[in-house]
Amino acid sequence: MKKIAKVALFSFHENRRNQNFYILLLFAFMLMAAGFLFSRFSTDVEERIIRDAGLGAIEFFAFLSAVFLAARQLISEIESKTIYTILTKPIPRSRYFLGRYCGVTGVILFGILIMGILLTGLLFLKGKAGSLNSDYYLAYVNIYFKILMITALSFFFSLLSTSVLSSMVFTGFLWIIGHLSEEIKFLAREASPLLFNTVRLAYWIFPNFSYLNTKSFPADAAAFGYPVAVWSILYVFSYTAVFLIMSIMIFGKKDL
Repeated sequence: MKKIAKVALFSFHENRRNQNFYILLLFAFMLMAAGFLFSRFSTDVEERIIRDAGLGAIEFFAFLSAVFLAARQLISEIESKTIYTILTKPIPRSRYFLGRYCGVTGVILFGILIMGILLTGLLFLKGKAGSLNSDYYLAYVNIYFKILMITALSFFFSLLSTSVLSSMVFTGFLWIIGHLSEEIKFLAREASPLLFNTVRLAYWIFPNFSYLNTKSFPADAAAFGYPVAVWSILYVFSYTAVFLIMSIMIFGKKDL
């Protein structure tokens, strides 16, 4: 665990000093500010606009950070040969990989916390403290759960692909699919049984972010009888663990 923690801490500080991380953070602040400005034109829904725009900007920042940082993490080190220096030390590849994963997800959590504090302070100063309910804070948990999953996928594709761009494209595609899983399943059911069975197989392979949305929680998951929160936690950590294990196996056999 100490070796994983050391790699994670090194990765955290490395990514925190990355100028691209702060560019993404600044971009999210700009989106948040745009939502605040637009809310001035519609005072009736001002609170909802500020809250939704702010949470949307935070999630968008977190997604871009996860895709970019994870996709380039191992590929850039392999291309620059710096990974050879690290792996010549007595550290197993599995612990090095987990340390890198923890470092990336840790620095994204750091960014989410910064923007969350800013958005919460903005709502409080605007006299919109009524929106700071349990659903508001749960949204941050759901955003981070998505990041745990998509970062694991991004690392997985970075090990399979030969370029940062292709890894980012694959991960971005699954991010979109993850938000449209229930809609795609519904359309496939209406189209044909064959298509529905094909989609249902992919339904369990691709990420499904509707499991993190209590308002549109899938009926097939509710049928298991677990509370929504328990099922969501089990799904996120099981899905993430599967792709981390597969990534570690690929990384362990990868010819560097």
